[in-house]
Amino acid sequence: MYLMSGWPQTLANTSRVHQVVANTDRTLFATLTADELAIWYYRPSVKIVGHRRDAASVDSLGANLALVWRPDSTLIVVQTDKHFLLYYDVRQKQSPDQLLLRTPINFSSLSLMSQQIPSLVLILSSSTHISSGIMCLMAAEEEIVLATKNGELCGVNWDGTIDQSFIWKLTSKSLSATDDINVIDIKYSSMIGGFALVFSCGRPAFMPLHHSSPSEPTTPDVMAGSPPQFEFNSMIQFVADVDNACCCAINHKYQLLAYGLANTDGVVCCLDDTQNAIIVTHRLILSADTFPDASSRAGAMTCIQWTPDSTVLATAWQKGGFALWSVFGALLSCSFSWHLSPTDTFKSTHFIVSSMTFGKEGYHLWLATKSVNNNNNNTDSSNGSSSNSEDCLLNGVSKLPMVKSIIASNPSSSIREEFVLLISEDRLFIGFGAVNVNQDNNNKLSPPINNNDFIDNYSTGNNANNIADDIMPSTNCSGKIFCEQQPIAVGNLQWIITNMPQRYLLTNWPIRYAAIDDMNQHIAIAGRTGLAHYSMAQRKWKLFGNETQEKDFEVCGGLLWCLDHIVVSCYNMMDARYELRTYYHKHKLDNQFARIIKVDNEVLVMSLMNTNLLTYLIDGSIHLYELVNHYDSYMSSLHIIYKTEILVNNLIVPPECVTLLVLTKLQTESSKEQLSILMNICGRLLLLERDADSQQLSTLNSSSSTSSSSNSNSYNNSNNNDNNNIIDSNNRQNMSREPPKDQKMFYKKVSILASGVENVWLSNINGKSDRPHLTESLYISCGCHGMAVWLPLLPLPEQQTTSHSFMSKRIMLPIATHIYPLAILFRDAVMLGAENDTVLGSKHLPIALPFSVISRTSQVYLHHILRELLRRNLGLHAWEVANSCSNLPYFPHSLELLLHEVLEEEATSSQPIPDALLPRVVDFIREFPVFLQTIVHCARKTELALWPHLFSIVGNPKDLFQKCLSEGQLETAASYIIVLQNMEKTSVSRQYATLLLDAARNSGCLTVVKDLARFLRAIDQSESESGAHGGRTSTSSMNGPLLSSQLSTDSMGDSYATHVSLQKSGAGRGDTDADDEVLHHHQQQQHQQQQQYNMKQINGDNHNSVGGGVGSGSSAGGGGVGGGNNTSLLVSRLNSIKISAFPGTTTRLTDYNNTSDVSYNFKLNTTTTTSSSNTGIGNTGAHTTADTKLYDQNVIGRSNQ
Repeated sequence: MYLMSGWPQTLANTSRVHQVVANTDRTLFATLTADELAIWYYRPSVKIVGHRRDAASVDSLGANLALVWRPDSTLIVVQTDKHFLLYYDVRQKQSPDQLLLRTPINFSSLSLMSQQIPSLVLILSSSTHISSGIMCLMAAEEEIVLATKNGELCGVNWDGTIDQSFIWKLTSKSLSATDDINVIDIKYSSMIGGFALVFSCGRPAFMPLHHSSPSEPTTPDVMAGSPPQFEFNSMIQFVADVDNACCCAINHKYQLLAYGLANTDGVVCCLDDTQNAIIVTHRLILSADTFPDASSRAGAMTCIQWTPDSTVLATAWQKGGFALWSVFGALLSCSFSWHLSPTDTFKSTHFIVSSMTFGKEGYHLWLATKSVNNNNNNTDSSNGSSSNSEDCLLNGVSKLPMVKSIIASNPSSSIREEFVLLISEDRLFIGFGAVNVNQDNNNKLSPPINNNDFIDNYSTGNNANNIADDIMPSTNCSGKIFCEQQPIAVGNLQWIITNMPQRYLLTNWPIRYAAIDDMNQHIAIAGRTGLAHYSMAQRKWKLFGNETQEKDFEVCGGLLWCLDHIVVSCYNMMDARYELRTYYHKHKLDNQFARIIKVDNEVLVMSLMNTNLLTYLIDGSIHLYELVNHYDSYMSSLHIIYKTEILVNNLIVPPECVTLLVLTKLQTESSKEQLSILMNICGRLLLLERDADSQQLSTLNSSSSTSSSSNSNSYNNSNNNDNNNIIDSNNRQNMSREPPKDQKMFYKKVSILASGVENVWLSNINGKSDRPHLTESLYISCGCHGMAVWLPLLPLPEQQTTSHSFMSKRIMLPIATHIYPLAILFRDAVMLGAENDTVLGSKHLPIALPFSVISRTSQVYLHHILRELLRRNLGLHAWEVANSCSNLPYFPHSLELLLHEVLEEEATSSQPIPDALLPRVVDFIREFPVFLQTIVHCARKTELALWPHLFSIVGNPKDLFQKCLSEGQLETAASYIIVLQNMEKTSVSRQYATLLLDAARNSGCLTVVKDLARFLRAIDQSESESGAHGGRTSTSSMNGPLLSSQLSTDSMGDSYATHVSLQKSGAGRGDTDADDEVLHHHQQQQHQQQQQYNMKQINGDNHNSVGGGVGSGSSAGGGGVGGGNNTSLLVSRLNSIKISAFPGTTTRLTDYNNTSDVSYNFKLNTTTTTSSSNTGIGNTGAHTTADTKLYDQNVIGRSNQ
């Protein structure tokens, strides 16, 4: 997952650039204009060399259109608009005095280090004219592949000669006679074994490369132009129902073909070998709800580019804007959602991206942009100068700094962790879940940390005390820093940002791997060579004291933590071999303290389960190791013991396509307490289980302590007899013995759990859990299809007594998400994520792109699980899950979400629902003590039009009100008064308000009494105003005064805030000042005589107003509702009560339902209402997607404070 961060960097003098292309290792970038070719260095972004052709050369050879790099970066080929290929030799100067040097920051007395920026020369060596015309070109290993205008694919050698054996004529029976068979875009993948093509008629296709002998009966779509020794045949496979493709790109790791379409969308396909066809896996669509004018605003998708790790796709549109998508279609970021200025037309105008490419390890996105006004030539001359200056900011090459999740490069390190870790080019963003950070076991404060103790340096001298302050991790603290921090809430939105050590970055940038230990106290990073680790408690970085050792190995395949040790797979450049190493974090980073074992080939993927290390090599073999912690008198070490090789029957996959391999305890019906293996191959998640014929490995299921002690003794005894395993005075490495090759374990493929899988999470909770359904589940992220949870169906008590149970042990449930999940809090039923937000700078800044901020997000998913279980008639299992989570602070809110989503879906359905889910949901919620408040909170957040449907199933609100009174839930009963006011006559709501008033007085709940006082006075005043106009008081609940005083349920389920805002309809609406004066007047009535006198005055006014001036005091006079006598009785009751002045817009309130005295500062903007005479309570449907996001991000942690 990639996001933008910080200010973009605009390269100087690049306003005319229309294409930017990186070389193979992404250290050099070539920019192209109509007459100039330039080469830039990647870090820092400096221009090394450029070559500009004169006007005569442009007239004869044509203007530059496109370029390609040779894979070894020694040649650049440029295509012109007159069908020439220009060959530029890229040569490096050998004279040392002509090299560009980059000098680093002076670390006091430390020796200066420098990194050479190559000094290059561009030489236009030759040119080749293609007589048949050039439609597009691409670079292959041996030659350049061209698509000509006569429907041919031909090869051109890097020396400029035509490859006569590579001239293929494209014909297809799938194309009609009127279709143009010219290719406008072409990409090649050796892993897939073919070309991705886009024809000028808009048909996307894939052309596999395979040879067949002439004797085979084939009807090929591609035939060789000149007869070689064997004939080349190929069948072109077209994407069905797509005829508007514009461009294409290939994902080698996931074996996907991406095509940009002319209607703003994109389509991503995979190859189906069984059907010999292309299947659409998903589409890249800008939602009409979020981007309603996307089709007209964006135009055709003309540029697409995959990240170096193949996990994110960047797309750009013809009319401007770009977006980032996950590998299976989840929208990560889009420039259309940037907060641009509504007044400044320049700042609100989107730029057009003509070309894009990712930098090294994906830490930068290079964009060649231009203003949308470039093609408008009718600009007013008076505004010409300002317009040109504005366009200059939008024209050129920009570098967008990117931040990526460790899931992209090191997925096994976070599969069981409950945190979010993002990496930028020079810092780490850490977002923890509900954990304690930097808190020791005794809960004692650590000593304060000095600013000069941020790096351990193991070289001689006191140089470490003079480290620059920029190595300090960022913090909001000042002065002395203490290590103790308060427990972090589930919904905490703050990042812990740590700067990486500049000394390490200077020679080892970019960072490729990062991992956090199980205790969330240490972080390890690995760059181009070596590694470093950071202590969050001591706030120190540890580097190799011997820089030679640091540069002797390169981490590849993974970086993990196990028992306070760093476990890495690496390549030893000195000995030219692949190894597994462990380093203890308390020791110096030195190879004399490392434990090393040799492996046969490069490790692509590795993972840990307890102390079992599983590795997947580039040759397709799987090996299992055990990590044993060994202690002696002076040091601790983690030994690597080879266990066995794992063979998988009937499974042949490209090793590069395996993105995840992990041991797990997940079981199916056929398993018998065996450890299984999860394997993600091109997005297809496979479950591998032990073969019945293989021998069981009992030591894997044994306790780690027994295994550790026994293996430590045996290992120690073997070391005494093996000279190669002893650390001698010459610091020889502790090498393990050669693993026995005869030990093998057989696994077999059981099933494919899911497809389109991006990320996987498993809980690391060992032993019994109070929420086993959540902690024993498998969580899967599936891109645009949301999430899924493989939930265990634990046997119920009645099922445990019978031997015949035909219930499946697990069930796959979908979860709709509005965030991109990066971590799972298993026990809290919360997913964590991150998203982009933008801040636009001043219009006076010389930059057009906004500043990007990364925000933490979260989402509760418990109600999705409950809903899907109820939908499948698994109510008992749903009750088990809900009952185990009933002590969560946001559990009532989860029930509200469950009820609201089902209600809106079924009440607004235009088709009859044969098996309605709402009755089951209501009966399910009825089993919990928060049933009454859940119903009324959901009703207040729902449109009035849906209330009849809701209460037709829940029951009469008058009965629910009576139940609230009988159970003493006065605050909840006050909320039902609002429901009765809008669904019943005014007399009914007045009657029930009187009952609640008496109950509140008897129980001493003065806050409810105060609210009811204002409510009843508002009714009386409204009726008086209606009577004064000679009208009949309306009995419609829609026009009566409204009380919205109770329980703003935008907060947590048991964290309530009371907000009293009097809303009036018709004349006199909003006259709150007069109402406050009445309250203040009655507050001064201290004596009984004054109360009686005022009561007479008010009674007289009420007779006249309510009765409409006819039959004063009579309930029938003038048709007054309830009569004047009834109203005067209510007023007399209110006058006998001392009511304090009601506060203003912000008040400090006490939690009603919490047993402890907890107060909350509540602001009025938490609930959006509309004061309308036709909307009653004015709800606009609070459970929209935006409101759910507001709850998930900001409210989860409030109840934990």
